[in-house]
Amino acid sequence: MPTSKRKQYGYVCETSSELCEDWPDCAAGGCPHAQKKARKKPDTSYSELIENSPILEKAQKTVDGRDKSDHYGPPEEFMRRLAKMWGGYLDMDLKPTDAAMMMALLKAARLRKNPDHEDSLVDLAGYARIYERVK
Repeated sequence: MPTSKRKQYGYVCETSSELCEDWPDCAAGGCPHAQKKARKKPDTSYSELIENSPILEKAQKTVDGRDKSDHYGPPEEFMRRLAKMWGGYLDMDLKPTDAAMMMALLKAARLRKNPDHEDSLVDLAGYARIYERVK
């Protein structure tokens, strides 16, 4: 049952963290915020989103394709090499998963400036795929 706490100018509903004008109803379980939340059911079927994602499909083709492997070697080998080089520069031991994560973070930082940049989204998804392969 949702509860509310008295604030200076009214009650704040603990279900929604909103100012609740209907405090007696809220305290009795009839909170309109709670009812609104209860009606919304989260979509737990991500498979449709994943299966129909052009970004994820492009990332898979990029990571699993021969073009990148021909230029840089297999992703597992490249991440081992990159981790060794960065680890030497930083004077610490890094794993291939660290290198993949840091590359993903680089792409995420770029997406902060331009969140709709498709190439960065594809690369971010690709580094997540590479992370999975090197762990």
